[in-house]
Amino acid sequence: MTETQQSVIFESRQTQSINFSSSHLIAELFKASIGPYGSTKLLEMDNGPLTLTKDGGVLLQRLTFIHPTAIFIVRAAMAQEKMYHDGVNKLITLIDAILKESEYAISDGVHPRKIVRGLQEARDIAMKHLEEIAINLNPTHSMLRDIARTAAKTKYPKDISDTIVDAIQCIKVDNEPIDLDRVEILRIKNTMQGIRLVKGVVVDQGFRNDMMPKKMKDVRILAMNISLELEPSSYATYAPVANADQKERLMIAERRFVDDKVKAIIALKDACNCDFLVVNGKGIDSPSLDIFSRAGISALRRVSAKNINRFIHACGCHVVNCVDDLSPQCLGFAGKVTEESYKGQKYVYVDEVKDPKAVTIVVNGVNDQVAGLITDGVKDSLWALKQAIDDGKVLPGAACAEVSVSTKINEEMKKMNAELRIGSAVFSRALIEIARTLAKNCGHDPSEVVPELQNALESGEQSGIDADTGEIIDPADFGLYDSYSATRAFIQSAPLVATQLLLVDQIIESKTRRESPKDKKQNDKE
Repeated sequence: MTETQQSVIFESRQTQSINFSSSHLIAELFKASIGPYGSTKLLEMDNGPLTLTKDGGVLLQRLTFIHPTAIFIVRAAMAQEKMYHDGVNKLITLIDAILKESEYAISDGVHPRKIVRGLQEARDIAMKHLEEIAINLNPTHSMLRDIARTAAKTKYPKDISDTIVDAIQCIKVDNEPIDLDRVEILRIKNTMQGIRLVKGVVVDQGFRNDMMPKKMKDVRILAMNISLELEPSSYATYAPVANADQKERLMIAERRFVDDKVKAIIALKDACNCDFLVVNGKGIDSPSLDIFSRAGISALRRVSAKNINRFIHACGCHVVNCVDDLSPQCLGFAGKVTEESYKGQKYVYVDEVKDPKAVTIVVNGVNDQVAGLITDGVKDSLWALKQAIDDGKVLPGAACAEVSVSTKINEEMKKMNAELRIGSAVFSRALIEIARTLAKNCGHDPSEVVPELQNALESGEQSGIDADTGEIIDPADFGLYDSYSATRAFIQSAPLVATQLLLVDQIIESKTRRESPKDKKQNDKE
């Protein structure tokens, strides 16, 4: 068998048709999830659990895309998800809307390059206008709650905003960016559906010895990275022994090395004279656990580095790497430590700390699908609050920002020449598609709702769509806000992606074809 390289070239008209149809198909998958009443997707993966989600980012991670145009669009959406964790569905919808409007213009004989110039001009107008309509953040509890509620309700219908705001206010440090790694989201299967904020740490393992105390109060916590087990040598070693007694003495000496470290920890506990918890990033063997249990010490072993970091911020611990550094000053504090069990899985709750700078949000769901849906809402709310606080401003929601930008572009088009006006009109009409999709997903007639919204914005009123009634409202009065940075990012990215696709005039598909000796002989004769 021999291999030959073959190429298939798709010409301009065919290439544009392929790009447009691929964009339309992928947009139909994502645009239905826009808004609080958008549809939910049920994903069934090979040899995997079912996934229930409305989050565009989850769809991007779980689905495999093969078509090159789809991959191109998806990569832009994945960058949006990675940076902002919001705006994925709107980005894909806007890219498709630009291509759809461009398709109409191209069919009328307009060259793609003219559309591209107008798109670039309209994008610059949009960026300036977003700055003008942005609302300065007043970080009161009520406004933060409104921001969290707006983000969460696009993924999960129940109000979880108060818990999210409390979590953010706990971990926020003045003059520092918010670190969301200090918020752990722990999913637990439970008949009690909802979320619970633990102002401390929850570890998804139980105490490693059944005789250890399961409920403690006013607990001193030692966080460390010290091995309390016999470890194999990193090098090939040989210890000659003449008889069984020498071997036993060697084993006793090796055991004494570990026991001395355990005794040093027990001595620290006795000096504190209170309940004691050891949180170790390394291993603790069974003999050491037995000694700890007899001394009234509870212990967790092989705790992840992220959880140890959360113990530091929540309880005020200082990580110890050597027993010589043990002192009461390195200990943290928690008012209550308990071990709880749900359906055979044990969890340790470290709660009632003095000044928690790390918290845990426990997500309870009757099954993995419901818990996953709640988790999506929690993550989006946390990111929405982080971005709002970091940006210091937000945008009016309920499709107000997108339609307001469209209205501004229409005003500026009067000052443009005919060539720039074509692409600007394409971008302006494409932005309206987000409002139309929102109205449609909420069960309202876009042909009635969207013109009313445009008229209200043209008159200078800040207006949006009420998802429940379809009426035109002031988003700020109803506490509907969108992320400034995420909205700015997808309005800036969409025309760039669409521009690159519009300027593709050929698709060249290269294939490797295996040729049998018989075919090769026949080709040589010809």
